Amino acid sequence: MSREHTISQGLFNTDEIMVQGFPWCLDEPKCIGLANLVKKILCTAHNNALGELDDAAKRAFDVFREAVRLNNVRQKIKRPPVWNVKRLTIDGPQLERWFLKTLINLSFRGQWTIGVGAHLAGSVSSELVETAFGLRKFEPGAGMYTIARAGQQMDSTDRVNFTPLTLGSGLYAARFIFRGHTFFLNLLPQQFKMDGDSYLLYRNVTHNWDVKGRRSHVISIAGWSEEEVRVGSARQPRLCYLCGRSEEELGGAKLTSDHVIADGFFPKPKPENLLTLPCCEDCQKEYRMDEEYVRNSLTAISNVGANMDALYAWKAAHRALLRRPAVNTDFRGRISPVEVHGAKQLGLYFSKPRTEKVIRKIGLGLHYFSTGLRVPSDFETQIFYQPDTLLEEMLKYARHRGYYGDTFSYAGAVSHDGASMWWMSFYASVLFIVIFLPPNDTKEPKEVEAGENA
Repeated sequence: MSREHTISQGLFNTDEIMVQGFPWCLDEPKCIGLANLVKKILCTAHNNALGELDDAAKRAFDVFREAVRLNNVRQKIKRPPVWNVKRLTIDGPQLERWFLKTLINLSFRGQWTIGVGAHLAGSVSSELVETAFGLRKFEPGAGMYTIARAGQQMDSTDRVNFTPLTLGSGLYAARFIFRGHTFFLNLLPQQFKMDGDSYLLYRNVTHNWDVKGRRSHVISIAGWSEEEVRVGSARQPRLCYLCGRSEEELGGAKLTSDHVIADGFFPKPKPENLLTLPCCEDCQKEYRMDEEYVRNSLTAISNVGANMDALYAWKAAHRALLRRPAVNTDFRGRISPVEVHGAKQLGLYFSKPRTEKVIRKIGLGLHYFSTGLRVPSDFETQIFYQPDTLLEEMLKYARHRGYYGDTFSYAGAVSHDGASMWWMSFYASVLFIVIFLPPNDTKEPKEVEAGENA
């Protein structure tokens, strides 16, 4: 194995750099030699094969250096500015692959799965490895985005910052500050989104630099075909992940962000990375009461154990019940003595249709989030409550996984024909499996025991 620099050595003009964020320098930066910022993760042949990406990143760094130098020189000119507009170019596809290579270097053997196909912490999907080596292209919507913001100011120094963006146990994107310029690398096959007053520009980007009110120089990050950029942005207009309608089809009504797993399932403080997807107001209203119904039921039957997430979520649910007499009356009416292992105890009956409606909704969201595509409307749905070991055994090979503490976790697999299977765990005690199948693949449904629980 050779010593691969986690961040390309050629970017820096000194032999020593300040680093922070690694396990051995979390609290304060440390000065180390560039030769020590390495990992033994590549053989010599593969290390050399990625050398062109290191060269491309260095050229991009040099372009940004030159832009700052030119800006400083022309700012000092006292006479009326007269100059030629200088044009600088960066190879976009190679810089995009360098960001991917660096993301893998920094995250490999870490705490998250890397990419859609990875299933073990610290592992990277084979598709991303092939993309880094130029053997395949990013999926539409995945790849490099540049951030633009009104009044943006940049600290254009020899510095690279890396921030992983994670959801559950998976790393789905990363933010790079590359000599003052902010980029995002999206690993998912769907258009990357941000809140706030920032604009995200996909791939081909032009930076215009004005000095004293006159155009001074232009940086072009280019190299992708029009088709590659168009296809990557073609997921607009956004669709409601539940009904599939666009904002145009909704008569101009805006789609909002819907929590795929309703935030009421989670105790406070709630995780910051709760999964949200675009959703119309009609669908949100349609599911709201059913989500509360299922939340009340699952927290009530799960908090009797040692799961503190379930206990605190149940306390919040119980307070809500006390404020709503009709809902509270319905809840108490579903409590009934049941026999468990020959002993009488209180059990809670709950509606199979309402429960399956919510579980299916979560499955639709997980499929959309993991693939960037909606489950076709003609697909059949099968739902299994407290599934047998055979189905759980099948999901050991799931490629999509997420973990939200002790409240919710999932694993899923998607086949080439769009069929998918999703295993869900609530409060580490209540399990469901949802299967979406093309019409010709539907088999005789197995009896589902989701109608009641003791």
